[in-house]
This record gives sequence, structure tokens and C-alpha cells, in this order.
Amino acid sequence: MSYILGILISVIALFLSAHFLDQKISYFYDPVAIVMVIGGTLAVTVATKPNLRLKTIIKIIIDGLDVKHRRSETVKICAAFLKGNDFAHGSNKIEEKILESGRELMQLSLSKNEIESILNLKIQVHTESTLIVSSWIRTLAKYPPAFGLAGTVLGLIHLMKSLTEGSSPSQVGVLMALALLATLYGIIMSNFVISPLGEKIKGAIDEELVNAEMALHTIMLKMDNTNLLIAQENLGQYILDKKQKVDLITSENDEAISA
Repeated sequence: MSYILGILISVIALFLSAHFLDQKISYFYDPVAIVMVIGGTLAVTVATKPNLRLKTIIKIIIDGLDVKHRRSETVKICAAFLKGNDFAHGSNKIEEKILESGRELMQLSLSKNEIESILNLKIQVHTESTLIVSSWIRTLAKYPPAFGLAGTVLGLIHLMKSLTEGSSPSQVGVLMALALLATLYGIIMSNFVISPLGEKIKGAIDEELVNAEMALHTIMLKMDNTNLLIAQENLGQYILDKKQKVDLITSENDEAISA
């Protein structure tokens, strides 16, 4: 997964930075700073947790990390729908839910505006929880640096106390370095872990919305009895890779869809 790969790259970069500075990794370890930053962040995480089940939050995070760009697959499903062919459904994919709901609503002879309104609401409800979790995580990213700063202040207080007790210059330097580690931990946790996670989940819901919009647009095309060639041009706009062509006309595409 790209998020995990990004974390690994950041860890390697930190180790290389320490190596180039000719510093031991042990120099960057301070239990007080760790407790302050991680403990404080966890406290805020619990205090501000959305009003959702923990199981739901974990599922949203895992799904967000495992997001796949499936627009080409969605186009094939939409093509099958337009041509009246069966398509795989029953999964949790939003585009399949929208197409299946659209088919049922069309069988009830509802108007185009009524169907569009109902399906837009369905999309909104589907994405609401994910948006809440994404916003929550991105908000959490501002707290680790603050707790890191608090840890640095605690370290400076300890440093000042040691000065009054006649600490040597070398001891003062070590205490200063330890005090600054809390700020470093806060910056790393915020910018390398929490903020990218929130952005990753936000990107996942954006991709979900594109697929849902594609499915809804397909239903509208179906209700308007749109020519397949025009529908082909419409669905082709959703494909990022323009080398991939949407073909609703040839029988070869039917075989590809059924496969």
C-alpha cells in the first residue's frame, strides 16, 4: 500500500539523516517526549472520537488505505447496464449499489428527477461516515506538534533546574537536545503519520464519489434512451488514461464484460 510505503520511506530518510549527521539512533530516544506526544495525542483522539462505532471507524481507515482506482472496471459495469446485460452486484461497491437501486427505481416507473434525488441521497449517506472520519483524522494532525512543544517546555524547565544545581556545559547540551526531541516527535507524528492518513482517506472518498457519479450518470443516460455512441463519449470522460477506450458498440466488448 502506498501509505505504508510512504511511512517506510520516511523512516529510512530519518535513519539516513542521523547517519549523515554521524549521530547514534539512541540520541533520538527520549521516553518523556514519547509519553508526552503519543499520550497527549491519544487523549485527544479518544476525547474527539466521532459518534461512530469503533468497528466502523477501523473499517473506514482500512478501506481508505486499500483504495484502488477502479474507474475502468466501473465503466465496464456501466456499459453492461446500458446494454441491458447483467453485471456483478451484491458487493459493497457504491457504483454497483447505485446501479442496482437505479434499476429497481426505474421498474417502479418513477420520474427521472425523483430517481436522481433518491440516488443522490443514497450517495450522500454512503459517504457521510467516511467524510466524518477523514475530517476527524486531519484535525488530529494539529495536536502532536502542540504536545511536542509542551514536552519541550517541560524539558527546558528541567534544564533550568539543572543549571541552578551547577550542571556542566556538556550536561546542559544533552538536556537541551532531549528537550527539543519532543518537538521533533510531534512534527514527525503530525506530518509523516496522521496528516497523510487523513488525506489518504479523503482521496479514497473522492474516488468513491467519482464512481458513484459515473453510475448515477449512467442511469440518467439509460432513462433518456441515449444513443450508445453518445453514451460511450460520456463515460469515456471518466477514464484518466485516455489510451483506454470505452467501447459500447462492438460485440467484443460484450464478451469482455461478461468475462
